[in-house]
Amino acid sequence: MAEYGWSDKITAEESSFEVWPEGEYNFIVKDFERGRVKNGKLAGCNQAVYTLHITNEEGRSIDKQYFIPLDDSLKWKATQFFRAIGMLEAKDGEEFAPAWDKCLGCKGRCELTVREYVKTQGDNAGKKAETNDIARVMPVNEVAEDYGDL
Repeated sequence: MAEYGWSDKITAEESSFEVWPEGEYNFIVKDFERGRVKNGKLAGCNQAVYTLHITNEEGRSIDKQYFIPLDDSLKWKATQFFRAIGMLEAKDGEEFAPAWDKCLGCKGRCELTVREYVKTQGDNAGKKAETNDIARVMPVNEVAEDYGDL
């Protein structure tokens, strides 16, 4: 993300947002942030926030955030993520220390789904819209070789 100032000139551009078809896509871990869950029953819980740079077969790409709350009920999600990027060989029941900030550049595969929602703000409040969500990430041994460019 590149921030600009209040008095800076900017170049006009249309939104390039596009909902991708449901399916499996390659990704590269592009960014990591330490965050906190803001809403719901896990509000206030620490969470890892990864930006996955996802590419399709045509070479087009999108960036999507993938959240891993650091809660006992979601240990499976951290396990699945670290297996998917090839950073975990521990078997179920074995302890491991996640290297949360060592994932940049790691590759994997994810499944995108399409989710409908109702917009709540602005001129489009009340209108239906769609977005992509990351349903799961898959082990590196299920991944094709071409990841595209970052």
